[in-house]
Amino acid sequence: MIHGWPDTHHLWDAQVEALKASFRCVRFTLPGFECTAAARAYGLGEVIEIIRRVVEQACPGERVTLLLHDWGCFYGYQLAMKYPELVERVVGVDIGDAGSRQNRAELGVKGKAIVLAYQLWLALAWRIGGRVGDVMAKWM
Repeated sequence: MIHGWPDTHHLWDAQVEALKASFRCVRFTLPGFECTAAARAYGLGEVIEIIRRVVEQACPGERVTLLLHDWGCFYGYQLAMKYPELVERVVGVDIGDAGSRQNRAELGVKGKAIVLAYQLWLALAWRIGGRVGDVMAKWM
């Protein structure tokens, strides 16, 4: 299970609770998403290799189902393309498509402003962290 931005592995708490009787569920917080860690940038290749190691250590010799959310979809799809021998299937949820030409044309100025406000609000919530940041993110 790979979370999106600005989340952590806790995004999956309810899903793990619901699925754990029938499935082995593995989740972790993507590098750089921890609120306590010193901020640093991670390259795409570096993140993919971290995920690969998690998969190989958690399920040696087995192909996995990736349950992905938001930016976790980007990383999970990259892993599946680079290491198809590790991935049985991919389930992606809450995947944005604002980057397509059709959506950019249809979005308009007001829609783009709403998307920007949404992203900035969540970025601020992530930066503030703690209870205040959690309340801000849940409110959004």
